[in-house]
Order: sequence, then C-alpha cells, then structure tokens
Amino acid sequence: MNITIFINQSTCKQCALCAEVCPNKIFEKNNSGKITIRTERIDTCFKCGQCMAVCGSKSVFINGLSYEKDFFELPQTEQDEMEKSFYNLIITRRAIRNFKEKAVPRALLEKIVKAISFAPPGFPPLKTKIIVIQNTDLIRQSLPNMISFYGRLLDNMKNPISRFFIIAVPLKSKNVL
Repeated sequence: MNITIFINQSTCKQCALCAEVCPNKIFEKNNSGKITIRTERIDTCFKCGQCMAVCGSKSVFINGLSYEKDFFELPQTEQDEMEKSFYNLIITRRAIRNFKEKAVPRALLEKIVKAISFAPPGFPPLKTKIIVIQNTDLIRQSLPNMISFYGRLLDNMKNPISRFFIIAVPLKSKNVL
C-alpha cells in the first residue's frame, strides 16, 4: 500500500496534536519547533485519520482521506462544560438487563447508529458498515448461530495458540508498542 502523508507548513500551527495522537509516531516536532514526518514510519500508517481529525487548521493530508468526506466539525464547547457532560454521562450510565417485547423507534436507532459511526476504531478496517435488523423473527432465528459462534470463540480462548491469534492480531493492527 503506497501511503502519502503531507503537512501544509504554511497553515500548520505547530500545535503537535498530530504527533500526540498518532499511534505509530509518524509525526514529530523537530528542534526548530516544526512538525515533520518521520519517513521511515510512513509504512506503519493504517489511515486511522486521528492526525487529520485533531488538526484544527486542516494542515495534515493522507491520500485516500478527505476532510470533507471523512470528518465532521467538532462543536465548540468550553472544557469545563465538556468534562461535566462526560462525567454526568458516566455517573448516570445504566445497563438494561430486563428487555421488553417492544420495537426501538427508528429515530432512536438512527441516533445510535450515528453515535457508533463516530466511535474511533481500534483497528482496521476504518470504515464499518452497520446493519440494523428489526425483524424479531429473523433475530430469534439467528440466536442459535450467535450462541454457537460465541461458544466456539470461548472454546478457542482455552487453546493458548488460538488465544494468541484472537488477542494478538487486533493488537498488532493497533500497532501497540
């Protein structure tokens, strides 16, 4: 895969956020304070887009990614307000364990899918297709297959070789050092 990464130095504000968020340490701030690309690390880029997403001046470019198509403008909010919202979300979070035989409204499903699409991926592929199934009969019909799949996954976790591949492959994709 031929990856091209470019920093527009005339618009870059030298904040180094791209260097902070890049999981593969492709960006660095040199001695003169300029953001540079570590060319020997370009081949480790898996186009997560985090560098572009945090660049307020839209100065980082990766072939195949576009500010217009792949990213959205973050709302401007005060740090205290954001921390309070996040804290309130965490302390009021509850898990539902008693489900009702009631369809989830389409508008709520659309909000959930939109929220999921903004969640950062842990590993490639970066673009995820989400399919929502509302057909109760189809879901019930699929349950034995899902139970079987997760049962086999649990069985494979008992085998040290299988466990290594189940756990290590995603970590390798994340380039955890």
